[in-house]
Amino acid sequence: MSIYVFLLTLSFYTSKGNNIDINPTKIDVIVEKDSTDKPMLLVPPMPSFKGDLQKWLRKNTRRPEAADTIEGRVIVNFLVQKDGRISDIKILKGLHPLLDAEAIRLIRSMPRWNPALDIWTLKPKDERFTIAVVFKKRDKK
Repeated sequence: MSIYVFLLTLSFYTSKGNNIDINPTKIDVIVEKDSTDKPMLLVPPMPSFKGDLQKWLRKNTRRPEAADTIEGRVIVNFLVQKDGRISDIKILKGLHPLLDAEAIRLIRSMPRWNPALDIWTLKPKDERFTIAVVFKKRDKK
């Protein structure tokens, strides 16, 4: 009896597989030339540094001599205001008090950034940003 049920079930599934009906749907695309809608951005524009951020950080970092042998990253979070100024600097993950202070000095001395834009209005807005300031051991000369 169980073999009969098995064969009946098997024949049901195999017969269904042969009757697959594929009907591709036609899609019409209509483009309006006089549309007044603004294009919507899929990803909101984030704040961005004007130029090469890593190059600027390397050029302007003044590593304290007392922390010459310490190597690692300081994770810094700050607010990029709608006019591009940097404010409200916070250390999220420190490394050493001297290197943390240098990371804050470095961020505070940055030139103005390109601010973030609101996704709907495309107007500048305040936005927080996080970067890692990397400190490597100084080569002995």
